[in-house]
Amino acid sequence: MKRLSMTMVLAVAAVAIQSSPAPAHPASPSSSPAHAPARHAPPPVVAQVPPSRPPARPSGFDARGWTLIGEQIIDGRRDRDAIRNMKRDARYTKLAIVIEDADLQLYDLVVYTGNRERFSPESRQLFRDGARIKQIDLPAQSRGFERIEFRYGDLPQGTRARFQLWAREEVAPPSQPSGFDARGWTMLGEKQVDGRNDRDVIRVGRMEGRFTKLTVVVEDSDVELYDMLITFGSGQRYSPDMRQVFRNGQRTRAIDLPSEARFINRIEFRYGNLPGGGRARVQVWAKEFFPPPAKPSGFDPTGWTFLGEKHVDGWQDRDVIKVRDRGRYNKVTVAVEDSDLELLELNIRYGRGQVFSPDVRQVYRDGQRTRTITLPAEAAGIRAIELKYKNLPGDARPARVLVWAKSEAGPPPPPPPGGDTSFDTRGWTAVGGINVDPGRDNQVMEGFLGRGKFGRIALHATQGDLDVRSVVITYTNGRTFTKDLNHRFKDGTRSIVIDLPPNDPGIQSLTVRYGRDHASGRFQVYAMPVEATPPPPPPQPFKAVANLDIKGWTDTGKMLVDPAKADVKMQGRIGAKKWKQIALVSPTDGLDLEEVVLPLAGGDKISLKVNHRFKDGARALVIDLPPDSAAITWVELRWGKDHPAGVVMVYALPR
Repeated sequence: MKRLSMTMVLAVAAVAIQSSPAPAHPASPSSSPAHAPARHAPPPVVAQVPPSRPPARPSGFDARGWTLIGEQIIDGRRDRDAIRNMKRDARYTKLAIVIEDADLQLYDLVVYTGNRERFSPESRQLFRDGARIKQIDLPAQSRGFERIEFRYGDLPQGTRARFQLWAREEVAPPSQPSGFDARGWTMLGEKQVDGRNDRDVIRVGRMEGRFTKLTVVVEDSDVELYDMLITFGSGQRYSPDMRQVFRNGQRTRAIDLPSEARFINRIEFRYGNLPGGGRARVQVWAKEFFPPPAKPSGFDPTGWTFLGEKHVDGWQDRDVIKVRDRGRYNKVTVAVEDSDLELLELNIRYGRGQVFSPDVRQVYRDGQRTRTITLPAEAAGIRAIELKYKNLPGDARPARVLVWAKSEAGPPPPPPPGGDTSFDTRGWTAVGGINVDPGRDNQVMEGFLGRGKFGRIALHATQGDLDVRSVVITYTNGRTFTKDLNHRFKDGTRSIVIDLPPNDPGIQSLTVRYGRDHASGRFQVYAMPVEATPPPPPPQPFKAVANLDIKGWTDTGKMLVDPAKADVKMQGRIGAKKWKQIALVSPTDGLDLEEVVLPLAGGDKISLKVNHRFKDGARALVIDLPPDSAAITWVELRWGKDHPAGVVMVYALPR
C-alpha cells in the first residue's frame, strides 16, 4: 500500500511539473543557485468527468395526426425489449418508429394486434442523424395493439436512446348512400356492424301479409355478407346463397323467398366490415305478394261422398280429417284446389283399428289435381284420414285438400307392390305400413287395437334397402317383447316373419329400430291371428352374440379365410375332448357364414344352416352341442358367394 501511494504521488508530481509554465529567462548553465529565479507553485489538478449523455439529437418527426402509443429508454443493458399495455380497441393504419438522443441498430420488430394476430414487418435499419424515423404500413385487418416486441444493438457505450412508437388512426370515410328506392317495400329491421366480424339477429315476429321477396341494403360503409338464415313462422329455415361484398354502386341485393312462407320470425346474419371503411348499417326490407286467382281442380263429385277438407297452413303440414260417416268404401279421391301441393303421406284409419297407408307421394299441379286410391276389400268403415303434405314454391295462396269416397264393386286389390313378390299374403291381415324416415332411429306404428290376438308379425319392405336392428312389440298391459333381427331388407330378403310369444293379451303398438345407416323406404306390416298360426319351429341350437367373454373357454385354434375358397377346415385341439358348446369369433366385417359342419368320432355329423354375418353387434356365433354327442373330429365352415379374407377363432366350452 505504501509503495502504491508513493507511485501515485510521483505521478501527480510529474503531471504538475509538465503542466507548470516555462521560466521567462531560463538560467544559464553557469548560473549559480543563488541567482536562480523563484519557482511558482503548480496549479491544482481537476478531474474531468465525462457527461452522462451526449447532447440530444432531434429526429425532426412531425407528430401532427399521430398518437404516441408507447415509449422506452434503451441503455444497452439488454438487446431486446417490449412495449405493453396499449389501446386494443383502436384501429390503426400506420406505425412510426422514432429514435431520439443516440444512434441505434434495429434488427426486427414483432407486432401483436388486439385481434390476436401476429405481424412482423421488415424493420431492420440503422437509426442515426438523417435517418431517425421509419414508417410501417399495418395490415388492413389489424385492430389495436396488445404488445410490440423489438430487438436492437450497437448502442454507443455510455449512451441512452429514446425509443418511441407512434400510430395513425383509421378515419372513417363519409357516409356512402345505397340509392335504394324503398317505395313498395316494408322495413323489417336494421343492424349496425360493430366489428370486423359480427353476428346479428333481426327479430321480425308475426306481420300481416305474405312476403315473397327480401332486399338487403347496406348504408354508410362497405361490408362483406357471409351468410344469412331466415326462419319462418312455421319453423322452416331458408339459407340463400348470400356471400357478397357490398360496395359503392352495389349496395342492395334482392332475394326470392319460398312461396310457402306465411310470415318471417327472424333473420340471422354473419358479416364483417371491410378494411378501410367505417361502421356499416345493414337494413332488411320485404315486399308483399298478393296471391293469384284460385286454381280449380276440375273434379266432378257426382257419385262421391264428401268426407272432409283441410287448408295447408304452412310450408309443411299435418292434418287429420275425422269421418262421421262410417260407411264401407273401396275408393278414395284426394282433390287439391287453389294452389300447387305435394302430398307426402296418407294414412286411413278404420273403425277396428286397422291402418292402411298406400304409396301416395305425388305433386298436384294444374291438370293433375286429383288422385284415386283403391282401398282393401276387407276393411271396415273409415274413422279418420291422416295427411302429410306441403305447399310448393311459386304459389302464395295456401292449398285446400278435399277428400271424397265411394263404394264401387270390383275385383279384390292386388298384393302389395315391391321388387320382391315372394311373400304370400294369404292368411295374413294387413294392419298398416311405415314410411321410413332416414332421419329417425326408430318409428312406431299403431293400429292393432280391437283386431284380436296375433301369433305372428311379418314385415315386408316394398321400397328401399333397409337395415333393421330389432322390433319391439308393446302389449296392452304394458309388457314388451323385443326381437333382435340385425337384418337387411333388400332384393331376395324383403320379408321377415316374427313368431310372438303365447298368451298374447293384445298388441298396442310395434316399434322398428333401424341400423346406423338406413335410407328412405316403406314397410308393409301384416299379422296372423293366433288360431291360424302354425306351431313354432323347434329352437335353433345356435345364437349370435355381440362379443364373447372367453373366461372359462378353451382356445382350440384359428382358421384363415381365403376369399378364393368356399370353405375352410380346422383339426387339432378341437378333438382333444368332448365339448358342451363351441364358439366362432371373427373381427372381420363382411364374412357371410352359411353352414357349419362338425364331423364326429364314430362317423356321425352335425350340419347347421346358420346364415350368419360377422359384424358389429354379432361378432360371435355360439353353437350348442347335443349332450350325448361324440368328440368332434374337425370344424368345417362354408361361406357365401362373396367373402373377404379374414380370420375366425374357435373356442370350446368343456362339459
